[in-house]
Amino acid sequence: MSTLSAALLNYTNKVKAKINKIITDKDIIGVDGVRGTYYRNIFKGFIRTVTTAEGGPGVDGDFPPVTAFADNLNIYVHFRIPYNFNVDSKMFWLNIKGYSFGNGQIINTTAVGYSYAPTKQLLNTQVSSVQTAELYADTNGNIVLSLLFSTLYYATLEIDSMMVGNGTPIKRGMLQVKYSKSNRVVF
Repeated sequence: MSTLSAALLNYTNKVKAKINKIITDKDIIGVDGVRGTYYRNIFKGFIRTVTTAEGGPGVDGDFPPVTAFADNLNIYVHFRIPYNFNVDSKMFWLNIKGYSFGNGQIINTTAVGYSYAPTKQLLNTQVSSVQTAELYADTNGNIVLSLLFSTLYYATLEIDSMMVGNGTPIKRGMLQVKYSKSNRVVF
């Protein structure tokens, strides 16, 4: 390889790295890893639980596949936050917003809490929500936020996080999801 080719390849790799950083950082408001930094769109998507002209039950975005329920009434969507009180002492803040067509409702939920390893507890929680929402720890110590959709027909939402207290950034790809007719699940 000639010196010119090597220099061109090196330059191309640097430009690609800068472009990738811009794409990654576009949803970060503040400085990555600094308290108060806001992480937009850490999770987003759409759920359809019924058969329509568009097809059967389906999802878009970050949601895992959904199967048909016997009915689309009283379905919980559980989001596993990447903390476990058996090992993590971390604070968190999440904001979920969107539209639930089946409920004819704005989705607007803010949840805060503290996964506290020394006493294996979920502490200092508060949930402010239009619909029924709950923070809980499953039997394995995983921290979970559940939202109840009294009629889950079409729902579109996105989730943001903020690095608070001694928490760490919760970023895209870090939440896990389960659907259930039960208000609690185990991850």
